[in-house]
Amino acid sequence: MDADTGELLNDQPQGVLIGDHCWIGQGATFTKNAIIPANTVVGLQSVVTKSFREEFTVLAGNPAKVIKKGVKWSREREMG
Repeated sequence: MDADTGELLNDQPQGVLIGDHCWIGQGATFTKNAIIPANTVVGLQSVVTKSFREEFTVLAGNPAKVIKKGVKWSREREMG
């Protein structure tokens, strides 16, 4: 709110959108308006401060950025 007028300054709700099949590392933080698409991995302690659109990526860092592309994960583990 504006201290002088009492006017609400952030009247538009702003949320976080996380797509399907994402892996989120422990302690990751998302700021308002952060978006990660489906099939994205977010690294441990990363801070996501903006919208990302490309799927099959790994995001990491503070602020988070794409560190790897073309990543596909599966719950199944290959045993050799």
